[in-house]
Amino acid sequence: MHQLQQFINSLNKPKNYLLLANVFLVFFLILLNNLKIIPLRTGDFAFFAILTLALAMYRPGWAFLFFIGTIPLENINLAPTELGIDIRPYQFIGALTIAAFLIRMATKRLNFKLAKLNLADYLVIILVFSGFVSALAVGAIHELLLRLSVILASFALLYFLARNYIQSVGDLKKVLPFFLSSSVIVTFYGIWQNWAFTHNLSDFEVMPGRPNATFTEADWLGGYLVLLISVVYAYIYSCHSERSGAKSRNLPTAADDITINRESYDYNSQIPRLRPDEYIRTSLGMTRLFALYFLLATLYIILILTVSRSAWLGAFAATFIFLFIAFTDLKFDHRNWRWKETFFLKLKILASLAISLAVIYVFNLTNFQLFNRAQSTGTGLQKITISCPPYDWVCEIPDVIEDIKELEKCECKQINLEDIEKSGGIILEVYRKDPNVKIRSQIYQKSWAEIKKHPILGIGWGNIGSILGTDERGASFNSSNIFLETWLGAGIIGFASIIVLFSYILLNSIKNYFFAQDQENKVFYLFLIISWFAIIIPNLFNAGIFLGFLWVWLAVAQVSAEG
Repeated sequence: MHQLQQFINSLNKPKNYLLLANVFLVFFLILLNNLKIIPLRTGDFAFFAILTLALAMYRPGWAFLFFIGTIPLENINLAPTELGIDIRPYQFIGALTIAAFLIRMATKRLNFKLAKLNLADYLVIILVFSGFVSALAVGAIHELLLRLSVILASFALLYFLARNYIQSVGDLKKVLPFFLSSSVIVTFYGIWQNWAFTHNLSDFEVMPGRPNATFTEADWLGGYLVLLISVVYAYIYSCHSERSGAKSRNLPTAADDITINRESYDYNSQIPRLRPDEYIRTSLGMTRLFALYFLLATLYIILILTVSRSAWLGAFAATFIFLFIAFTDLKFDHRNWRWKETFFLKLKILASLAISLAVIYVFNLTNFQLFNRAQSTGTGLQKITISCPPYDWVCEIPDVIEDIKELEKCECKQINLEDIEKSGGIILEVYRKDPNVKIRSQIYQKSWAEIKKHPILGIGWGNIGSILGTDERGASFNSSNIFLETWLGAGIIGFASIIVLFSYILLNSIKNYFFAQDQENKVFYLFLIISWFAIIIPNLFNAGIFLGFLWVWLAVAQVSAEG
């Protein structure tokens, strides 16, 4: 009863009310966006701006927590049409928090010290400055060219906002629940999207059968999910480390099925026994571990549903790095390697993956041939279903075609799996060369050609889409690689800045992990190493330089440099 009372009292803390408010905020923003109630009208926008600024002036830390909570809301625009720009919720809250931050600093009411600039901070400044130089060099004063440079500068401001509010691992622990609570909503919303699609309901998906949740594309959602998986891996590592430490000290854990019985207590025993409050804590630890694997399986479900192969590769790389570090602890002496612990850890991860696949097929959450999609990553060939005329039809179709236009001469067409029964024709399966591979290859060729023409100054952020072209939806292509995109948008200086920035983060994280003495810091550095691959791998095939969570991650990565 004492422990129950403590738990109830803990719910009365302001942090829990703020966390609940964050959950409702994210949920209703998604709902209002789907109902087309937002973007806001000019008067409503001004009202909420004043209200948010007042909150940020009263409690800037609270406003920052809501900024973190809304960071995945990439496809929601709050700005009125009259403004002619898109303002995402986290940009809206972040900008007003910065305004309150500057006002409090000017009036000497800032209650914490500013973060000291380090190498990464200077590299971010150089990257932004290079974008302006490139824009002015290629287009003089061109609105679009300068506009995207200004937008990148706004992301850099959000980076410095996060840098100042997250200066230690302790600060990160305070904001992480807001990030995770919002992520859970986004995750289940994405799963619901595909369930609605397979049941012919309004799903709000950009591409049929591929959930994008609160992102503009399924690939961006996939990259975000890989980062989330890295967070879960770090938590799992922490829980297993705690249990291993308890066992090494001969302390019984919840897994030992202990019961507290005063009459059978052996007072002469040399093995320490758990007090009731310690038993409750270990039971809560087991519950937390179960919850983490449940969350991991849920993240696997939606990651698979995105059918984003770049994100799949990122998840595979993050998993491999996680297991490698858990196994070796980055030590060369094989006598310290954790054979047994890593084996069971791997089994649990594989079980989570198997459960996620079972849920997808049992509940019919996708119409994609997932194995074929994964196989095409290596072969470059994609299996498709075609329907041909039912009458006396004689036409030779090769096993592998270059393009579906080749089917027209045989009066055949590609169909979806759900349309097989109503096609009324002869159903065949053929392979075609993956069009995504071809498109990306062409984009890389065009990007490299432009880089060779403008190797020093690039062409400016706003000029990339007009050169690379648009897709079938009319959206401008990016260079499909964050490093090529940076070279094009900010020239060779910007390219060198981002290379050094990511290299600095990885090397610094490995060094700090290797020499860490405190277990909590060790877990944090492990997260940075795993998440580095979670960020980099998907961005080798995408260019997510204008995503909010990337800049927050860059800020979080500097906590290690602060010690």
